[in-house]
Amino acid sequence: MPLLVTVDKLMSQGCFDDLLEREDNTFAKELGLRIRREATRCTDVKRLMACVPVALNILHCVDGNTNSTTMLFLMRLLAYRFPRIRTHTSEQLYIKLIEDSSVVRAPVSLDEATDLLSQTNWNRDLDPPGNIRETRNKVAELLGVALPDNDRDGPVVKQVAKANDEFASYAALVSTAGF
Repeated sequence: MPLLVTVDKLMSQGCFDDLLEREDNTFAKELGLRIRREATRCTDVKRLMACVPVALNILHCVDGNTNSTTMLFLMRLLAYRFPRIRTHTSEQLYIKLIEDSSVVRAPVSLDEATDLLSQTNWNRDLDPPGNIRETRNKVAELLGVALPDNDRDGPVVKQVAKANDEFASYAALVSTAGF
């Protein structure tokens, strides 16, 4: 946690700009990988919230692949199960897009995306009736982020097979017998 805050402070002051702007940059790729690993299966809200600004600072990377994986990571956080993470990510992404629109590589509808980020109540449910996931998909589309199908639709809910009750048939037998 303190390392994430320190890296964010250093990156926001421009200390790593030379590393991020080089073509042969592996720093941003490795940092992005570490942040995604740190956030995977994490339930610590403070740690996840500390990952967001670092990920946003990685967007300045010249490497398009690193930029797109970081945007995908941010889109996943917009559909995170904790509303506080969704709200924090949307606020920080909104600020970043307003301050520096060059972080988005693809031709996009930036005004629509920022309007959607700022006007959405990110505390609603992920699935219907709140349907935050649908809003996040629209933001991703507007920013030119290609979401995989499993991210777009959400986790697949497994149907649990209902076990046959061995006494149900016995009860039916007793009721027909007239006992």
